[in-house]
Amino acid sequence: MEKLLTIVVPAYNVEKYIKNCLDSFIDLSVLRSLEILIVDDGSTDSTASLAHTYEQKYPYLSLIHILRAHETDSYLVCRLLLEKKKKKE
Repeated sequence: MEKLLTIVVPAYNVEKYIKNCLDSFIDLSVLRSLEILIVDDGSTDSTASLAHTYEQKYPYLSLIHILRAHETDSYLVCRLLLEKKKKKE
């Protein structure tokens, strides 16, 4: 099924909130038409682990680890997103 909408969820040390955020997108009637990219900016808490759990359970989610993305140019971040997307296809 073609994706109708891509949602990018930036995440940095949000272990208290990431579950509620991701649960808000888990509506099985529309989930297949969504592409959800979780961009972890080098969290030091369990944000990445929690996001990885969702990625395993729902293959429509993609977790992208980027260390210190705020210090990286936007071209590199976009390239990483595209590479991750191609791997899933």
